Amino acid sequence: MTTIKPKDAADCTQFIEKRRGKIESHDYTVEIEKEWIPELGEDNLLLLAEHCRGTRRLLAASTDTPPNVLRFLAQDDDVWVRSDGAGNTAMPGNVLDNLARNESRDIQLKVVNNAKCPSETVSYTHLTLPTKRIV
Repeated sequence: MTTIKPKDAADCTQFIEKRRGKIESHDYTVEIEKEWIPELGEDNLLLLAEHCRGTRRLLAASTDTPPNVLRFLAQDDDVWVRSDGAGNTAMPGNVLDNLARNESRDIQLKVVNNAKCPSETVSYTHLTLPTKRIV
């Protein structure tokens, strides 16, 4: 597998468009910068989330990542990706709710401390809602 580090978001988009199949077959992995996320588009971000392991934590933690990509990342096999997503205020409430029901206490704590955590989610985590949420 060859790691590609594009010079900017436009270069990244162009690379993805020309080599989508090679990325899907894991011939290439693409490294991105957080600032590029709003410019890359949902389809490209989902492709990176699916096929470039090194981008997953960055995408899971970014509030610029589209909800559908965050939903995908909330099911990742890497606990650190799910943990980063649990703390992301852009994560859809129903996904936070699911993470709180199905994850470890550490991830539940991240969900409960997420400013976007639905208040009803707290009741079944057996955790108390903090007086002041950590942002």
